[in-house]
Amino acid sequence: MAVVANPYANLQLQIPMREWDAVRRFTSTFKPEDGSKADIDRAPFRRYVDLWWAALIIGVRNGRRSKPPEYHPFITGVVFNQDPWRIQQLELLALAEAGTTDILNEPGKVITMANEYAASGIGVLIEEMTGQTEPIWAVTKLFRSMAEADLRDFPD
Repeated sequence: MAVVANPYANLQLQIPMREWDAVRRFTSTFKPEDGSKADIDRAPFRRYVDLWWAALIIGVRNGRRSKPPEYHPFITGVVFNQDPWRIQQLELLALAEAGTTDILNEPGKVITMANEYAASGIGVLIEEMTGQTEPIWAVTKLFRSMAEADLRDFPD
């Protein structure tokens, strides 16, 4: 595996403050206090960054960025060291958005863009999961319907 430099290691990933409680509910970042195993059906995302990434995908797909009134910082980009493919995808997104490689010299702008896309998509994601006894199936259905809609847009 090739080593990927992480220019985002010290930059803050953020979730809109209004969604923070839901993010905690739908992730299993921390084990339940009673010592039981986390239930993936009820908390479909293992880490905050996984939910953030899913929200980012929705925001990008919908072509929308949002600037919430208040953010909750949850981790730095050092988390990308565990999944270097995320660095590459962020950079591809930044290149597509900016249209120039100059954006890669400004990691703060790349993370701001990513946080804004995630802020746009997180409401959709949380809304789908809220009120469901097994939110994992709501997430599965949401992404499946998006993929099917996108496939219908491609010519044969």
